[in-house]
Amino acid sequence: MSDDAVFYCYRALESLRQEFVDESDPRNSREKASWDRLRTALSVDAEEAKKLAALATPRRHGANPHIAYDDRLAWLKWTRELVAKYIEDYLPTLKPEADGAFSVDR
Repeated sequence: MSDDAVFYCYRALESLRQEFVDESDPRNSREKASWDRLRTALSVDAEEAKKLAALATPRRHGANPHIAYDDRLAWLKWTRELVAKYIEDYLPTLKPEADGAFSVDR
C-alpha cells in the first residue's frame, strides 16, 4: 500500500462532502455548511476528519512524507466504513425530484 493511501482517503472524504453541497447556501458559507451536513448525516467525527486532512495536506502540496503502514491501513478502513455508511444508510434516504436532483426523504 503506497504512502498515497491517506491522500486518497481524504480525497474520498472531500468527494463525499460534495454530495452535501446545497447551491442555495450563501457562497461564503457553502463549504462549511456541506461539511456540517456530511458530519451529521454520516456521524463523522470532526476531529478525525481534521486528523486525516492534516496527514493528507503535505501530499496534496507535493511533499512526500512517510506514513506508517498501520496508520495507512487504519485510515483506509475508516474511509471504507464511511463510504459504506454513505451507500448503505444515506443513499436509500434520497428520492429523485422532477428536475433530476435528489432530496432527502425523512
